[in-house]
Amino acid sequence: MLIASTPLKIRRLWLAIPIRNNHSETVELGNARIERLTSNGTTLDVQVKHADWPVQVSAYAIGDDSLGRGDRAAIPLRLILESKSIFLTPGLPGSWGITLSTQ
Repeated sequence: MLIASTPLKIRRLWLAIPIRNNHSETVELGNARIERLTSNGTTLDVQVKHADWPVQVSAYAIGDDSLGRGDRAAIPLRLILESKSIFLTPGLPGSWGITLSTQ
């Protein structure tokens, strides 16, 4: 939760989730949008449960550079959750909730 004491503009708030999974798809279940990441029988579901501002979700293929090398294997994708130009009003809390689950 973010609470500002004076008017505040946040240019960019983001979260990068490095994943070893090599397939990404968007699943709509009712009103829920889930980013489902799969590889070799493993699945990671990422869902924005609540956000007080728009959240853009994208997958970024890192490639074979220093950012794509993990301690045990390559990290082919990075899931990015990003909000831009967030305005916080003094005393009014702002938040986002994200759920990660495996199957």
